[in-house]
Amino acid sequence: MTELYGKTLDLIVNHPVEIARGFGWKKLYREEESPMHNDWLKMLIFPEKDLLLMANRESYKTTCVISAIAIRMILMPQYTIAFFRKTDDDIKEVINGVRKCLGSEMAMGICHNLWGVELELTQESTIQITTNLFKQARGSAQLTGMGIGGSLVGKHFDIIYTDDIVTNKDRASRAEREATKKAYGELGNVLNDKPVGAKYCGVLVSTGTPWHKNDAHTKMPEPLKYNIDVTGLPSREKIERQKRILSKSEFTANYYLEHVSDEGKVFTDPKFTKDKSRVMYGSMQIDCAFGGDNYTALTIMNKEDATETYYAFGIVWDRHVKECYGDILKLYKEFKVDMCYIEDNADKGYVEQELDSMGMYCKGYHENQNKHVKIQTHLYSLWQDIYWLDTTDPDYLIQIMDYEQDAEPDDAPDSCASLLREVSNMSEAFII
Repeated sequence: MTELYGKTLDLIVNHPVEIARGFGWKKLYREEESPMHNDWLKMLIFPEKDLLLMANRESYKTTCVISAIAIRMILMPQYTIAFFRKTDDDIKEVINGVRKCLGSEMAMGICHNLWGVELELTQESTIQITTNLFKQARGSAQLTGMGIGGSLVGKHFDIIYTDDIVTNKDRASRAEREATKKAYGELGNVLNDKPVGAKYCGVLVSTGTPWHKNDAHTKMPEPLKYNIDVTGLPSREKIERQKRILSKSEFTANYYLEHVSDEGKVFTDPKFTKDKSRVMYGSMQIDCAFGGDNYTALTIMNKEDATETYYAFGIVWDRHVKECYGDILKLYKEFKVDMCYIEDNADKGYVEQELDSMGMYCKGYHENQNKHVKIQTHLYSLWQDIYWLDTTDPDYLIQIMDYEQDAEPDDAPDSCASLLREVSNMSEAFII
């Protein structure tokens, strides 16, 4: 063993965070600052059994996964790797991140010191990467990225990584939670057995953040948990903002990795429909944000009078209503909205006038009803009669499901309750 080879191997085994920082990820902790990211990388590169690393949002766990995969592709090029996220679109940034790592001077130097050759990418796309170190003859790619629900027919891998396969969609939908659990369970069918005497393959490595007490993490190994008190990330200023704009249960789950009890919650899991036509030609309501930590919330709804059933779509934006005009107009046209209702208490009808000038048919109204009373009266009483279009923004539904009196954010439940009141009154007006 040459001295250069030994030093490089020692760097990978004992100090991989210095390699990851050399890839360009300068926000990872140096070892003298904290051993955390170095420890994460070691467990991700050299897993001897299935594991679940659970860490709070914005703690750079995905960055560590990207770096670990790139290092493995150089150090252990004989193994095929699969990487799974929620959807096919979600994997592109990660595959691109691995490509960035492998194209760095750090990767080139490691490859030369270990193998005496120049590192090259012999196959690369948005979902696959293969290097010249990979010698398997069966036509497989060295790294393959997929959405968790993709077809696994004919696929086999030596090690599988999953990252954030549980998302806010799982928080908002029981059906989504069950689908993710099923998809995770099927990964075992495409994971190759570990060869006798081999290490660091034949394992399923997962990283993520909890969203619901019954999500797919319950099917994974006991998690190694790192919450904000342990990670020190993100900044205290960002944490304080997140406390203001997220519900208590959402903040607790995503930053403290714990679940707040559902006991006493007003709204249960929503019901869904895939039939967009049932929402078409209905009414729209916009709950406008004019600054601060409020959301702009939009609800579209249609009532089927024969069955007393409501079909709806909702979305929230974390920005001023004026910055949402383009999105609002697009949805107005897409759903062929008949009427848009806008509360004019705060702006004296200014938003109504501006959207009117864009071709939307708007009606302003002055809100006199107490918000909590309105939500309890209209939304709570009709919640079980609403079917949500399956493309509804999960963050919109989470605001409703986590609603508590005097707790924010409450823009989505406010918008929905306001529109229910208008749609219900409209139906009653036609009763003779």
